[in-house]
Amino acid sequence: KVINDDETDLGNRLFIWNFADQLFDGFEDHEAFAINSPGELGWQYLDFDNPEEGTGYFNDMEYPNIGGAFAYQVFNINAAGGNAGSYTYYFSAYQGQQMLTSWANSTDQNWLVSPRLFFDEDFKFAFYAKGYGYQTETFMVGYTTSTDWTDTASYQWLEYVPTYAWEIASEEFKVNSYWTRYAFDIPADAQYVTIRQIDGNYVFMIDNVAIGLPEGFPASAPQRKAQGRRQAPSLDGAYKVYLDGELVEQTDEKQYFFEGLASGEHTAGVIASYTSGDTEMSTITFSVEGPDNIETLRTESVEAPAYDIYGRRVDAANARGVFIQKGEKMIK
Repeated sequence: KVINDDETDLGNRLFIWNFADQLFDGFEDHEAFAINSPGELGWQYLDFDNPEEGTGYFNDMEYPNIGGAFAYQVFNINAAGGNAGSYTYYFSAYQGQQMLTSWANSTDQNWLVSPRLFFDEDFKFAFYAKGYGYQTETFMVGYTTSTDWTDTASYQWLEYVPTYAWEIASEEFKVNSYWTRYAFDIPADAQYVTIRQIDGNYVFMIDNVAIGLPEGFPASAPQRKAQGRRQAPSLDGAYKVYLDGELVEQTDEKQYFFEGLASGEHTAGVIASYTSGDTEMSTITFSVEGPDNIETLRTESVEAPAYDIYGRRVDAANARGVFIQKGEKMIK
């Protein structure tokens, strides 16, 4: 897929490949107690808490990064020390051993932001959430169509639909001690989705986050399928990227940014490269409709300013008599 993020169409294109229809993270593969962990999917974080205050903690537990300044922390109660065993019931993940946690302080503003998304149709966003004990945790769920995930003003917030007659519609969701599943429909032009904790009492917990197309969307953790023998990627990079038949880069990334393309039709291609050999090239053709990216040079003559003997600026081309230009006395 080739994406045009340049509104002026100056020939810059983002080329992506191997983007999955279903994304899932149960946080089992993250390092226990890591803070703001990107994981394999590339999660991103915004932390607007007071960094000097740190985060809350239970002083009879022991684990890395306890009380530190962060947005979210991967938590595994079974790997914590001290008196952690007495908290197992409250800190059990929805599934597996690990989950993501946001610990309260006086200025809760913690954002979990997805990697950039490239769906061509409306998609789903779902996760499980809970709080500690019977304490209520408040959060918001949203998305942005901006390519700048840090532009917080661009996010559009989804609304809680009341379940009971005494409830009111709100952009704020509240959860307490039981794992609760939340699922949302997201428009195709969304570039990022986010879970934003805004008011914490103790600990806000998240598990089994899923993003994907409706067909085959996981209701819970997907089962791992048996795989054949994996091939080792080339040491020079897992993918070879081509433009109009010419190799331009070898990379381990699954995207490449073309800059300054001339107007007209182009073909981007990618080859998976292994130590045992290369696959066949997959290609896509796209067009650049803007002007060629040749810098426009200023060709008109620009005269140095001129001044009369009284220091007043004058038009050098039409001046008569004595005037000063470039530090020299001129007479016409």
